[in-house]
Amino acid sequence: MRWNLDDIYPSFDSPEFLSDVRAAGELLADLNGACRAGLGGDAGKALLSAVEKLARYQSLIRRAAAYSSLRLAVEAENADAQAWVERLSALDAESAPAITLFRQHLGALGDGLDEVIAATPGLSEFVFFLRENQAKARHMLSADVEKALSLMEITGSRAWSNLQNTLTATLTAEVELE
Repeated sequence: MRWNLDDIYPSFDSPEFLSDVRAAGELLADLNGACRAGLGGDAGKALLSAVEKLARYQSLIRRAAAYSSLRLAVEAENADAQAWVERLSALDAESAPAITLFRQHLGALGDGLDEVIAATPGLSEFVFFLRENQAKARHMLSADVEKALSLMEITGSRAWSNLQNTLTATLTAEVELE
């Protein structure tokens, strides 16, 4: 049986896949810049913009990563799939500074977050996401340290997991039946 992943993307070379990866990179650059500059000014408008960009970025990167991982799961020796899994992991690691700064901003709002949500049309649909990320702010390190840890995950635990997956997917054994 062979999977048909055409509903996600037709191929790694397809305009849809390449466009989504490019758009994810552009959104990430924009999000990193916005979060580094601060989410001040109109707190609600800035927060809504950041949440929408983050949601769009995560949607694009997760779709592309899912496609790459599924292709690799079926074709463990597919060099293109392996390269894309690694490339998308590296791109996603670059989101750590923006996510850290975003969470720190939410943490700094404290109880004022509820007021910002109530005063900003469109933010109410993200209440759970905002509160969850606000709670995570207490456990965040600096943006640079979080980025370094994300990059270390690529060459550490994730690398071991990928190696184990490749070995078990390509391992063959002869069985003699009596």
